[in-house]
Amino acid sequence: MFRMTGRSLAVFSIQLALIAIATTTVLAQAADSYSNGQPRRKVIMSMVLDRSGSMVSDGGAAALQAAVPMFISLFNNSLDDVALVSFGNNAEINVPIGHNFITPIISSVEGLNFTGGTFGTAAGKRPILSPTVGAPMSLADLQNNSIVITPGEKVTKVLVYFTDGLVNTVQDNFFCPSLVLLNYGGFDVQGMQYGDILDPRSESTIFGTASSQGFPYDGHGDLCRDSSGRYVTTFTSQQDGSQKPFLQSNITAEAQYRAVYTANFMRSESPVPTFIYTIGLGSSLSLATQDFLAQLANDPRYPTYIPTQPAGEFFYIPDCPSQTCTTELNAAFQAIASQLLH
Repeated sequence: MFRMTGRSLAVFSIQLALIAIATTTVLAQAADSYSNGQPRRKVIMSMVLDRSGSMVSDGGAAALQAAVPMFISLFNNSLDDVALVSFGNNAEINVPIGHNFITPIISSVEGLNFTGGTFGTAAGKRPILSPTVGAPMSLADLQNNSIVITPGEKVTKVLVYFTDGLVNTVQDNFFCPSLVLLNYGGFDVQGMQYGDILDPRSESTIFGTASSQGFPYDGHGDLCRDSSGRYVTTFTSQQDGSQKPFLQSNITAEAQYRAVYTANFMRSESPVPTFIYTIGLGSSLSLATQDFLAQLANDPRYPTYIPTQPAGEFFYIPDCPSQTCTTELNAAFQAIASQLLH
């Protein structure tokens, strides 16, 4: 399995900075509708950004709010179509996809409220459950696919995914006995820890914590019961169709599975597949999480690379919190823009 040593991380950070410096002029030119005198491809892109609570303590919030305005300003307000999706305990579409996106996205990023868990997954095998607060990777795919591509039009579809941790929250419908949409999970702690039950339409509302005896599904503390009056104590796993208790370890594994499944699907879309770029931030980002983010991107440097699908790239930003955090994140964003616009 691919691993980066401390020395290679330092070299990689330097390389990113050099890329950013070397491509400044190219990027400025590419922001127009031409590159090297030829019409460039239109970019259809959704940014999916982590606004979980840990982003404050690890410096990710400040770095993101500084880097995103520079990144988004490299694109063309009249040619490209860009959306912003964010996630914490829930997900939401901060800026719907379309033209004239630069100012709304900059304003939205400046106003992000960093709190909650990491609902950074996707719908997986099933259709997205909500077009407004559904799983964020699938929300991004919906946004991208809403842009009509005319026959012969040259476009590049992109997902740029940023996080400082591993996905740990899932969304499903439950019958209690009426239909209710819920998010659940929210913890990085594994083992016997049960996940919280979260309101998918709120950044902060937590209905309670699941247990072996059931879970609350509303603001009154009512426990979910099926049509027979029995307490609901499990969720249906997409991995094998089995019923699993709401242990955080089960939820995190499910969230990863759904994200990878959707990433593979997005790269297989026809006639225009999606390129995925992922950025992982923070010195506490585990090797397992780095591998997961590289798998989402289909990074050729990792053993999970699928040669028949479009190759993206995973960028690791280790020096956060530190004075170089924003610089490294800027370099990663500019490296992505260089690939898309040149």
